[in-house]
Amino acid sequence: MRLPRPLPLLPALMATTLALAGCDTAEERAEKHYQRGLALVEQGETARALLEFRNVFRLDNAHAPALNQYAALLEAQDDTQGAAKHYLRVLEIEPHDFTAHQRLARILIGLQDYGEAEIHVSEALRLEPGDPLARALRATLDFRAGTNRAAALAEARAVTQEAPEVVAAHMILIADRLNAEDIAGALDRVDAALDAVPGDEGLHLARLSILEETGDIDAIGAELARMVGLFPENDGVRDALIQWHLQAGDAEEAEAVLRAGAAPGDTDAALEVVQFLYGLQGPEAAIAELERLIAETEAPGPYIRARAGIDFTEGRPEAAIAALRALLEGAEASEETRETQVMLAGMLAGTGAGAESAALIETVLTEERGHAGALKLRAQARIDTGDPDGAIRDLRLALIETPEDPEIMTLMALAHEAAGSRELMGERLALAVQISQNGVAESLRYAAYLMQEDRPGPARDILREALRRAPEDPEIRHMLGRIAISERNWTEAVRIMDRLQAGSTPRELALATSLEAESLAARDETGLLTELVESMARAGGAETELARQVGAWAARGQTAAARDHLDALLQDNPANLPAHLLRAGLRAAEGEQAQAEALYREAITAIPSDARPYEALVILLSTQGREADAASVAREGIAAAGASAPLQLTLASLAEAKGDIPRAVELYEALHDADPENLVAANNLASLLSAGIPADPSGRSAQDAARLARAAEVARGLEGIAVPPLQDTYGWILFLQGDAETARIYLEPAAAALRENAQAQYHFAEAAFALEDWDAAEAGLARALEAEVAGSPLPQAEAARARLEEIESLRAADPATPPAPAPAQGG
Repeated sequence: MRLPRPLPLLPALMATTLALAGCDTAEERAEKHYQRGLALVEQGETARALLEFRNVFRLDNAHAPALNQYAALLEAQDDTQGAAKHYLRVLEIEPHDFTAHQRLARILIGLQDYGEAEIHVSEALRLEPGDPLARALRATLDFRAGTNRAAALAEARAVTQEAPEVVAAHMILIADRLNAEDIAGALDRVDAALDAVPGDEGLHLARLSILEETGDIDAIGAELARMVGLFPENDGVRDALIQWHLQAGDAEEAEAVLRAGAAPGDTDAALEVVQFLYGLQGPEAAIAELERLIAETEAPGPYIRARAGIDFTEGRPEAAIAALRALLEGAEASEETRETQVMLAGMLAGTGAGAESAALIETVLTEERGHAGALKLRAQARIDTGDPDGAIRDLRLALIETPEDPEIMTLMALAHEAAGSRELMGERLALAVQISQNGVAESLRYAAYLMQEDRPGPARDILREALRRAPEDPEIRHMLGRIAISERNWTEAVRIMDRLQAGSTPRELALATSLEAESLAARDETGLLTELVESMARAGGAETELARQVGAWAARGQTAAARDHLDALLQDNPANLPAHLLRAGLRAAEGEQAQAEALYREAITAIPSDARPYEALVILLSTQGREADAASVAREGIAAAGASAPLQLTLASLAEAKGDIPRAVELYEALHDADPENLVAANNLASLLSAGIPADPSGRSAQDAARLARAAEVARGLEGIAVPPLQDTYGWILFLQGDAETARIYLEPAAAALRENAQAQYHFAEAAFALEDWDAAEAGLARALEAEVAGSPLPQAEAARARLEEIESLRAADPATPPAPAPAQGG
């Protein structure tokens, strides 16, 4: 085939050929990149040097010197895994490269991979027997193994004499003194090492650790200040110095350290100062700082958003939303504008303006389909509205944009929970912990999940890792305390309580008190002491303080100290009723029932006109199944101390248990008349009055109608109270009155909470059946019958079985014209 117009191509082809003839080879170009990389290393231009070495690898991926340099730079940036990988690549190319063996051995020792380190140390010494660092690494492995520590120490001393800059040799001598518990000697060793290598961060960290062992607070502060000056990029050291000043009560100096670390124009650092002020001095100080920054900055958008965030958090949503709207006025589409829109959308969602929030989110996603913040908000909205699958799709897209965002994983966990997959929920919560590097919030969420799964061991491990990152966090300690209590590890629980109580913040004291209450309840198997402590704590004054003190002793297992204190109080004042009650409660909590009973009777003899010792003794007797004795004490108490609601409730419930319903109704009526706000009396009375009334009005007698009317009158006080037994009573009365739709609103949550209660399941099923929700009715009836088999009373068992058969016939009938449901057979 003939080529058209060939001649004009010839000059171009000739030019190209000549140009190619003058080009360097790939190896030569790689070498030029390598030399430029070395020059940049000399100039301290690490990022550009790394780029040049990567250019070398694109041209020659077996360039061992470049790989060595690249690995060394990664090691200097604390990327030890990346450095190790590149040193191994060097050794694939050059198996006898001394530098790679030596440096890889050092990394492997740091990673505690001693077996592999042994291989590379041995090879390094074979290649360079006199190298000081290789000898120090050999001595490190020998000292750790303990097989010949004397020789290891001798070698370390020799290396420090020959090459004092080798830190590994000094570390062996320091470790030797620490093993001997010679803290002063270890400090001398580390100071000698720092004289030789004053800028080594590892040695300074070792010195700081030793000072913490001595407890020398001033020396710790001085060392931290010195390290901040030497290592300004180490945020952990700076944060430790700030905490040191705060613990010393010097908030001004802590603030000065924080401000000193903030470079001019660094928005993130400025906002960190704002956060510090907000946490330490409150919103006013933070807002004042933000107002200054807004006034002094040409682009104040981040500070305006931060100010709006504080306003919203502090209960001023209108001001926050108005500020963000003003910031958006006339703003062109940009990344910052989208950040403001997302923040505004979140606030609008939080104040109920869901439609406007959704519109803003869609605007952002139209401009930037993968905007993580907008996708997270839309996912949260979808979870809330029952679309977990849509939420998961949004979150997967957000992960493409920000794969290391723990909040995305947390939201995914919530979405999987909403979709009914707890296993996937747990996996995502675990990933959130991993991505956040054991963040506090993420660890607490995952630990709570593990506790729900009855896995206290893994929950404890997760929290301990988080505590290493945030050693002063009270929430982590509180949950660790709860785990200790759940495992009945009282020693650990007490240690955590004491640590929290020693804290300086109201939150720490509140958490310590919460743990004390939980520990007391867990130790107090009868519940008597816990109830006494709680009732006295509500009394105020001296009773409250005594109850708190005794409760704390009991929570810690120090009952002997509590008893001695109470005995002393009673010796001074034999009529001290709180001391009597707490002394008896301690015995009951320890399982000494007979001694507790004797002490309660002693209290009754000492103060016969007070109902409280009768009430406590009635509870004790009831827990032993001694109903007749309990009733006798209740009657004695009413006769001696007057009408007491707890004693009257005892008599009423005992009458009900014996099947004396008229007497129980009489007693509940008296209680309700005396105190219409007594919810227990109102609920029990309404429940007894409505029991057995047929659902079909045509099947009711005049007496049934009167009982229902009275039950409805009594039950008015139960309306809107989200307590499952009360919801069940009130909902069933509504159903009997013919309002199945409203009844279901109460009966459904009651049945969900009272899954083992056959009556609650039956009541819900009847309401669902009346509303022609056959599936829900069938499920409720099945649960009712299962609960009955397990021992929960269900007088309507036959009616429940008949109703299930009726549902089967309804399913078989034409769904367009279902038969009219038959009336219920009574409550």
